[in-house]
Amino acid sequence: MGGFNIRLHPYSQSWHFDVDPAADVTFNVFRMPAAGKVLAVYAVNDAAIATQTNTLRIGLVRRGTTGTDSATTIANFVATSTWAADTPRTGTLTAAGQRIATAGTWLAVEYDETGTGTWTRLSLHMDYIVGASEDS
Repeated sequence: MGGFNIRLHPYSQSWHFDVDPAADVTFNVFRMPAAGKVLAVYAVNDAAIATQTNTLRIGLVRRGTTGTDSATTIANFVATSTWAADTPRTGTLTAAGQRIATAGTWLAVEYDETGTGTWTRLSLHMDYIVGASEDS
């Protein structure tokens, strides 16, 4: 029987937003305590957002240890598909972006009002591991 392997233990973090920023914005939400890897990102909005008229894009990005570096996409929720109310969506991960090789790297939410869309009450959820940033 094998022992506990911290490198394979997943953690979860959630953020909840209920105020429309009224413009495109990127804001830091989480600092990775060690090298690690984002396993999955999910989002839920409590109201429908129509593709044709009210598009928006949400992304989870990394911004280096200062929290000010150019954003590298980890997961993306594209603006070209309708958001159904209270239906969880799975973000599209980028292989290079999801590996966090440096402890202290800041993760941020990137909000892009591609059209006139806004969130009402949005939840963003991330599953991740620490101690291993390579593909396993």
